[in-house]
Amino acid sequence: MKNKSALLVAALAFLACGSPSITADDVPDFLKEIVLNAAPPPTKQQLAFTAMYQLNNSMFNIYDNSLAIYQKNIRARVPLIMALFSGKGGRFILYRPGQEPLEAPSVPPIYQAAKSVGHCAMATYACVAPYIADAKADTSWMTLMKSYRLEVQMAKEGLVNLDAKPEEQALLQDTLGKVLNFMDACLEKGTFTYGDVEAYARGVEPNAEKLIAVASSAQVGHWFKVLTEWKKLLGNDWNRTYALANSIYVARQNNILFSVLVQFFGEKAINDHVLLLETTDFQTTPELMMQAFARIVSDRALGKVFFNNDRLMDYELLGFGGRAAIEKESRQESGSTAARSLQQHGMAVEDQSRQRHGAEVLRRSSRSRSAEALMKTPTFFLAMALAVAGSTPATHAQTTFLPQSETDAIVLKFQATYADTFDRRDAKGMAALLTENATLQNEWGDVVQGRTNIEATLTRLMANLPAGARLEDTPLVSHAVAADVIVTQGTSQRISPNTAPAQMFFTRVLVRQSGQWRLAATQIARPSAMPKPASQPK
Repeated sequence: MKNKSALLVAALAFLACGSPSITADDVPDFLKEIVLNAAPPPTKQQLAFTAMYQLNNSMFNIYDNSLAIYQKNIRARVPLIMALFSGKGGRFILYRPGQEPLEAPSVPPIYQAAKSVGHCAMATYACVAPYIADAKADTSWMTLMKSYRLEVQMAKEGLVNLDAKPEEQALLQDTLGKVLNFMDACLEKGTFTYGDVEAYARGVEPNAEKLIAVASSAQVGHWFKVLTEWKKLLGNDWNRTYALANSIYVARQNNILFSVLVQFFGEKAINDHVLLLETTDFQTTPELMMQAFARIVSDRALGKVFFNNDRLMDYELLGFGGRAAIEKESRQESGSTAARSLQQHGMAVEDQSRQRHGAEVLRRSSRSRSAEALMKTPTFFLAMALAVAGSTPATHAQTTFLPQSETDAIVLKFQATYADTFDRRDAKGMAALLTENATLQNEWGDVVQGRTNIEATLTRLMANLPAGARLEDTPLVSHAVAADVIVTQGTSQRISPNTAPAQMFFTRVLVRQSGQWRLAATQIARPSAMPKPASQPK
């Protein structure tokens, strides 16, 4: 009986779905509205695309499963400090393998007091700004101001009970007094002018700057103490500890929490063990930050396996191919509005990237833990680079051939591969990275030309290297001087066990040939024995 039922079900299914002879006339009228598809059936091409694209959709489930495993393993093995933005001056959480998270105490209350009073002064401006055009005719601002004035008055009266230094008390009192005076003047006249608003802003501005100093000092001093204690607590594990901070777009530069972390981990740790993650809101959760961190660490392993470069996945992979495609299309549209827009966009992207990625590092004095100097990584460009591109400074300033972020990514990828061949003593592999007629000038001034000759030189050099010697390059400035030419300059160290690193400087010219970036020229120089003139930039 079961077999007969199964055959019947199969037959019905065939008749319903597979028989070409079934038409709308075969469907009862009461079912037609709900079972007949008004659209034509999908074509074979559409079905093929759907099946293909499903691979991408299913990828996310696979990635999510892997990410959960990676996150658990990373949490069990990797120390992590998480710095989260908050209205209280930040949250610092220490994650140690095998232990519960340790959250640091909050910043002292004076931080919130100074910040709130500063915000109050600006909020008062926001209360009246929309009505500046005709405040006398539209008096709806008065209700909001009267309500906010009560809160300001209550805060001012309660200041006597605030745990703060006398000079801090006086600053808070004076600022709120200026706010109340402006409010009272507006309410008494029933109107205000732009001149009134500007005079109020100019009057409160000096206090706002002082409030920023009070809040910043309390915040930075607190987190310096916390990290000093945690560094002692972690001991030898400090050197393998990661650090994360989050930032919304507006706070990417001069991010206080990130800058504090850099003081303890060092400038070289930026984008390596100290990461700044952009979030869509000022505040985020530790859980979301931990997921993002696990994704970055696991993607670096993926990049090493697939591309022999553990940092390649830090960038948009399709961006390289996409840029090449954009250049091709823009050349076809040469002189068109689209081409000019592309060029302007590229210039904007480069400018924003320079601002975003320019290292701003506060250095601590050996005598004091307070920040003393803000140092920006210098951006400079040799005349030699202009000669390679065949341009003058004036024409160069009008052209951006590659976004700075893409240029930096290309250089990092090349240098990682270049250093890997050195570390493995692979002279042939290193030579394969060169153009056919590449030139090499060593630290003694000798110039070797041609890939074959350079390979022979590298073979002799590598044969005499001590065991364990490795190459560590740090780019300082990289610039695309043409669509297919990049000049990069930086420092290079040959590091050998039990030996002080040999520091040198390099200048390299990379050219793109058949879609591959190759080394066309490289120069190595040792530091000068002459003292640096006092007039030289430091």
